Amino acid sequence: MCAEKRIYLHYEGNPEWTLKVNDVNQTIQELLGFFASKYNEKYGSKKTLNPSSLQLLDQDKKAVSLTSSLGHSTEHNADFYVIEMLDNNAKKKCTHHGCGKEYTESENTPNSCRFHPGNPIFHEGRQIWSCCDEKAYGFDEFLLIPGCASGRHTDYKPQQPAPKKQTITATPITNSANLEVYRAPSTPSRPNPLQQIHSAEPVQEKPDPPDAVIAIGVPCIHHGCEHRYSGSSSRDEECVYHSGVPIFHEGSKGWSCCKTKVLDFDQFLAISGCQKGKHKFIKDEPDSGLVNCRIDFYQSSIQIIIAIYAKNVDSQKSSIRFSKHEMDVELLFKDGKKFIKKIGFLYPVLPEASKYEILSTKVEVILRKDEPISWEGWII
Repeated sequence: MCAEKRIYLHYEGNPEWTLKVNDVNQTIQELLGFFASKYNEKYGSKKTLNPSSLQLLDQDKKAVSLTSSLGHSTEHNADFYVIEMLDNNAKKKCTHHGCGKEYTESENTPNSCRFHPGNPIFHEGRQIWSCCDEKAYGFDEFLLIPGCASGRHTDYKPQQPAPKKQTITATPITNSANLEVYRAPSTPSRPNPLQQIHSAEPVQEKPDPPDAVIAIGVPCIHHGCEHRYSGSSSRDEECVYHSGVPIFHEGSKGWSCCKTKVLDFDQFLAISGCQKGKHKFIKDEPDSGLVNCRIDFYQSSIQIIIAIYAKNVDSQKSSIRFSKHEMDVELLFKDGKKFIKKIGFLYPVLPEASKYEILSTKVEVILRKDEPISWEGWII
């Protein structure tokens, strides 16, 4: 009796995989079907292989006929390679962070893609990629940070781990200037705080002018929508999007307009829109006069640190006035516009110990807490 022979089938796509096969008497077509079924069982949530699009190559990377079989002449432990016969003109969307461009395999060169190989980091109002040094203080600005690495485009979508359920129990601890106290303060009950960590309401937008010239391929500017302008019919198609602003706070990621919160950045980008309307391809010109500014916050045991994202603020003409339960913000911009807002606090602060600083891209406000407790929000 002949000893059983074994071969190895290597797939060098993304994700790579090797399958050990003991039955070498199948036809190549049967062998590829078997390989595809096993691959799809393992990686089906990431990528699926179509057996009819696969080709087998021998050790010299030469194609093996689909109607042949390897037979007993094949060497024991021989290596074979499985490749995809792709439609080089089919359009795909790159899934690399910082890219997102459409491409075809025929145009996909080793330097076609500029992307971020690292992970997004959101900390204390700053938004950065772990792979490079550029910082941003607004989400749209963050998405525009150019990639710091080059390579080929890919449509591979990594499988995200299921979010872990966490149970947090707040236990009273002794007040301390260096510790947060996870309990309600000894003050009268207040209305429930806003769950969002911003104070600017979405701006009422105008529809695109009917006579506006829009180039084919221009993306919809709505958050959460990936539609691109394909002709006049795009103006009337339904758009599902997020009308609010992104929220990144203590590891949680979501949109101010809906309740869904996730931990992973790719999961955040995949959150389905919560509002329906028409696509919009042209950004509105800001109205003269009053403008809105996005506001984020984080906290320590004794302070609330607020970032009001505003560029070109005239430091000589702007002011913020503090009282125990609110602050009056009046920011005047060098182009004549202004941001004016009265903001009430969830809990009392110490006005005399609170301060602000006008920087190049934001105004940083530091509120000194009246009690060293953890705030579940900061505005009412």
